Amino acid sequence: YRESTNSARLSSIGLMSFAAIAQFAPALIGGLIWRRANGRGAALGMVAGIAVWGYTLLLPSLAGPGSDIVVHGLFGFEALRPQALFGTVGEPLNHGVLWSLSVNALFFVLGSLSRASVPLERIQAAIFVPREAGPMPSLRRFRTAVTVNDLKDTISRYLGVERTERSFQSFEKSASVSLHGKEQASMDVIRFSEQLLASAVGSSSARLILSLLFRRNDHDSKDAFKLLDDATEALQHNRDLLQIALDQMEQGITVFDRDF
Repeated sequence: YRESTNSARLSSIGLMSFAAIAQFAPALIGGLIWRRANGRGAALGMVAGIAVWGYTLLLPSLAGPGSDIVVHGLFGFEALRPQALFGTVGEPLNHGVLWSLSVNALFFVLGSLSRASVPLERIQAAIFVPREAGPMPSLRRFRTAVTVNDLKDTISRYLGVERTERSFQSFEKSASVSLHGKEQASMDVIRFSEQLLASAVGSSSARLILSLLFRRNDHDSKDAFKLLDDATEALQHNRDLLQIALDQMEQGITVFDRDF
């Protein structure tokens, strides 16, 4: 306080301090609502925000209202006047807070996008920003022209007839159901089919293959596409958890399919 000019009041020093503390807000709020936020973005945002805060609020308080840099701007550029950056005019505190938080948020986003999140950051993001799970379509309302045989024929092209039949037989035993080839595929059967197909070609390719199958057989496949979206989301979530676990391991790990 003694280093500031005589015209600076204690209350203004307190307001400037609150403006400095506000530089934590973009990283704090962004980390709670954005999965791609990371440490680099938070650090860059806060450093940039504090720098702008110091230039627009702290510097005029220390230099005085009549100083050359306040009146004419940095290096004589009037666009860089601390209390009127790029021609913006307003109450000094509001002006400084607006510019510092804007620059802070901008660097927070750019810094977060500049690199992928490390495993620890992905774990924290999964805790605070869980994946949204939309409502599943009702079994009573779900209708599709695709039959069980259609699904088997499609999957057997990628997994082989023997493995496909064996997998569907295992599904019948575990679900305590009896599947008939010409009956319409139920929601559970379609979900199982995509998971089975994804084990061979990946979740994205599996969804594309089944989407083309539905499009060929159904005129209105909205429920089917929604179902595939939900199943794909679950598979992707499990894949992310597995990837995080693998990233944390120092030793190698190999996974073999039971039928390998």
